[in-house]
Amino acid sequence: MKKNREFARVLRRLRTDKGISQENLSLEANLARTYISLLERELRSPSLKTINKICEVLEILPSNFMELVEQEKNKDINEELSNGHKNEEFKTQPIYSHLIDIIGNTLNIIVINEKLKISYANQNICDLLGYEKSELLNLNIEEISDPGSILKIKNTLQGLFSKNTYTYSDIICKSKNADNIHFNMAVIPHSQEAKTALLVLIDATEYKKTQDELLKSQSYLGMALSATKQIVWHIDLKNNVIHILSKSNEHIGYFPKEEIFPFSEVTRNEIHPHDYQKILVLLESIPKHDEPYFEFEYRSKRSSDQYRWNLARCKILKWCDNDRPQIIIGTSFDIDEKKSAQMALALNESRLESLVKLNQMIDAPINEIIEFAVNEMVDLTESQTGLIIIKEKNGHDKIFTNTRELQNRSLKDILDTTLPPKYHDSIFTAHDVFILNQIEKNAQEANTINARKMICSPIKDHHEVVIISIVNNKLEDYNSSDARQLTLLMQGLWRIIEHKKHHEQIQKIEKNLSVSSRLASMNVLCRCIAHEINNPLSMIQGHSDDLKDSLISHKEINPQNIYQATEQIDKMVERISTVIKGMRTFIQDSTMGFVRNIKINELVENTLNFVKTKLINVDIELIVKNNLHPDQIIDCHPSQIAEVILNLIYNSIDAIYRLPSRWISLEITSTDQVINISITDSGSNIKPDIAKYIFEPFFTTKEDYRGQGLGLYISKTFVEEHGGTIILDDTSANTCFRVSIPIKQS
Repeated sequence: MKKNREFARVLRRLRTDKGISQENLSLEANLARTYISLLERELRSPSLKTINKICEVLEILPSNFMELVEQEKNKDINEELSNGHKNEEFKTQPIYSHLIDIIGNTLNIIVINEKLKISYANQNICDLLGYEKSELLNLNIEEISDPGSILKIKNTLQGLFSKNTYTYSDIICKSKNADNIHFNMAVIPHSQEAKTALLVLIDATEYKKTQDELLKSQSYLGMALSATKQIVWHIDLKNNVIHILSKSNEHIGYFPKEEIFPFSEVTRNEIHPHDYQKILVLLESIPKHDEPYFEFEYRSKRSSDQYRWNLARCKILKWCDNDRPQIIIGTSFDIDEKKSAQMALALNESRLESLVKLNQMIDAPINEIIEFAVNEMVDLTESQTGLIIIKEKNGHDKIFTNTRELQNRSLKDILDTTLPPKYHDSIFTAHDVFILNQIEKNAQEANTINARKMICSPIKDHHEVVIISIVNNKLEDYNSSDARQLTLLMQGLWRIIEHKKHHEQIQKIEKNLSVSSRLASMNVLCRCIAHEINNPLSMIQGHSDDLKDSLISHKEINPQNIYQATEQIDKMVERISTVIKGMRTFIQDSTMGFVRNIKINELVENTLNFVKTKLINVDIELIVKNNLHPDQIIDCHPSQIAEVILNLIYNSIDAIYRLPSRWISLEITSTDQVINISITDSGSNIKPDIAKYIFEPFFTTKEDYRGQGLGLYISKTFVEEHGGTIILDDTSANTCFRVSIPIKQS
């Protein structure tokens, strides 16, 4: 074992100087501990690969290590010379001349001269190439190598002895069967005098195949990572280390090259502060389970110091003893565009939801709507305080806020509390949205002014500011998106306020129209009563006067005449009673205001009693076509339906009373669910340019001021309140109105 003695000494000395135990050396060099012990006890010969591993741990170049081995061997030779054992074999040998003694039995060895002639080959290489040793020694290295490998060997031999070191290369040799065998080759000076070189060859054929497949896989993985702009990372939480594995991470802007970093420093400096805390909580709270996969979104800083959204997909490889994750591997890729689109969509949905909620509250009191808008704008902009000022023309502006301590306080008091005085005028003079992300305060204002950031959005109508909205104290800076949210919400609020005002005006007009319609209805009713009561009263008065005259003049009274007179008086009284009974029915229905069940035939008959005298006086024929069952019932307001019929008949009377042919037709039919009433007169149909206005209030074509233009408007209102329809039949040659009313009312 003498040939391993110098190697063992150098190894032991260098290991001891570094303070490394055999166990630690074996762990770091990925070798068996007993193998290190055998090397130091001169019981094993190291391979070239082993020498490289050991030198890497001991932080020394292999060439320097072997030089120390040669020095140790020369030292032994000098000691032997000094002891009188001088001999030719003990001449100082060149560096590496004894390496063949150390590793010759474990590796494939060939010795060549400067003309590439093989002068030595061990049995290992002979067996591998399929040659007998005698055959191989008669060959030139060029005969068993491909052209590229020959060129590498020639280039390596040039200057090899002057540098006195070894070099690495890859070559391809051909076996006796012409098979290509890949070798990792180390070229080492063997003899300065003979100009020979030692070729140490390691069979790398299988390694080459594996490496080719690995490179192909790495290439595919690299292309995939590059295409998806992903980075791969490895975290050791126990040792606070993150290893950025991907070389394509510049696409995301993470790190300029593949490196190892302190995990806490990376997360604290490169990840958004809000997300940093969330990630720490997430890693601490993940329970140990069979499927250790999870993902999360976070924002990371770029070279421009801007944050972009990323999605991390992770797998836990190792757990600590306390069931917390220790080693995690994962990928991260940029989702900023997708996240921005999602946030924009969510933002639009929030805006839409807010506007929808506002519109759903349109029937609520205006103050309740504005209070909702205050809370909504605070939530949308993630602010702390909100203020809405509704400008009034009388100068008494209305103020709404979500903060209890600011409620029931004057506007000046609120502004003094929230903003420095120099900003007050800006609020009332601004014509566009303005954002303040740093409100300047002097020393006296520092403890009294509570606003740090602010957005003010004025809403204008016809170039006049009608609403001023203010939000302040968002944790992050306000941006244009916040301004758009605030402006859109306030524009929606103003539209609702305008609608409420318009609706109030319409209600006021409708109230006035309702009063006018009742007056008009009373006018129609009075006209009917006047016609239907005055005529019977006149006849009663006539018979009464005749009887008075007979009594005063002491004329002989004929009992037959008295009987006939009293009989006529009874009929007139009955007629008046019928009119009053119908009138009482209508008045009761009008004042009570509820739907009643009534026979439609009775309703129509009572209604026509009001116009019979009028029709007789103007010589208009009334044609009634009633196809209903005598006991047909309808749910309705009798007075309103009667008024519809009276309005249509009186309109027909006013339109045709001067025509040569004068008639009015009333036709009543029914289906299972609807009563249909058609009123047609002898006049020609209404012209289209007039027909489109006839149902509007105060529209009339009567020239003698006998109408106010409310009859058809009121009739349409009453019919629609019953869920029915009233139309002018534009297909009829005569003027014809068709009314449809549901039999049952909900």
